[in-house]
Amino acid sequence: MARHKVAVVGAGIIGVATAVNIQALCPDADVTILAEKFSPDTTSDGAAGFVQPYLVVGTPDEDVMRWFVSTFEHLRKLILCVNAGKSGVHFTSGYNVFKHKVPDPNWKDEVIGFRIIPEKELQLLFPSFKYGWFFTTIMCESHRYIPYLTERFQKNGGVVMQRRISSFAELSGQYDVVVNCTGVWSRFLANDDSVRPVRGQVMRVSASWIKTHGRCPGSADGTDKYHVYARQDDVTLGGTAQVDRWDTEVDPKDSKEIWERAVSILPSLKEAKILKQWVGLRPQRSKGIRVEAETMNFGTTKVRVVHNYGHGGAGITLHWGCAEDAAKLVQKELSTPPQARL
Repeated sequence: MARHKVAVVGAGIIGVATAVNIQALCPDADVTILAEKFSPDTTSDGAAGFVQPYLVVGTPDEDVMRWFVSTFEHLRKLILCVNAGKSGVHFTSGYNVFKHKVPDPNWKDEVIGFRIIPEKELQLLFPSFKYGWFFTTIMCESHRYIPYLTERFQKNGGVVMQRRISSFAELSGQYDVVVNCTGVWSRFLANDDSVRPVRGQVMRVSASWIKTHGRCPGSADGTDKYHVYARQDDVTLGGTAQVDRWDTEVDPKDSKEIWERAVSILPSLKEAKILKQWVGLRPQRSKGIRVEAETMNFGTTKVRVVHNYGHGGAGITLHWGCAEDAAKLVQKELSTPPQARL
């Protein structure tokens, strides 16, 4: 009996994690990752990797929590194994601070050691803020994690192919199921006008004395005003969240604002050396994250597609849970005769 063929389009953290999960759930399928760009040149690679629900517009809370819990548990287990350093996954402890009191987040029981910061502690550390949380979560550095997952995928027989896809119709007849993990480009490939770019710019600096994370969300939903994330080899400063801005060149005005905000909160950063600046486009979807199957029609051509896109700023935070659900949809599609779907 001929083996099923599955194409995963997109090689960011969503695409590679989905491909790995398809292999686990569909051992009778040959899986290929198709992408124009691979690590270290994906949008995921530039993200700091901080695991906390962020910019997840339009997605039901129960779905966000389910995907978050699954991803957190997957990464926690990875931290406790010998591959933790290679995969770029580690715990991070630190603060979210606010100008006023906000409700507790619904994810507070899923992270480690969540507590409200006492007023005295807040005044010692962040005197210009009125309220805050302290907790331990996870940092997943994609420039290490994606190659780690890709190696795992290839060792299990997966194929990686550089190819620019302009339409899923190009893949008709070549694959039984196509998995769409193209992020913001789903606006065009999936004909989805609800997908919009949210431009993010960050700065990497050398500041080995910074050991904790610090975030100043604008509200309890996690909308970012500034952040400082200590990573393995650098500290990431950010950021921006500019909706409908498509340019990916570093903006000197944004750089100046990011730098001044960070230094105003942590003056010691003034001595930090800037290593790199980066811009990426978060794939925000007003209708919420899309993990579902669809038969797409291109004239007389029909292509079975499983979508997994629209993660906003929470691609890393939710990637494993979403990948598990997408893989289940692929399994269902492969077990359903094409004629029953058309």
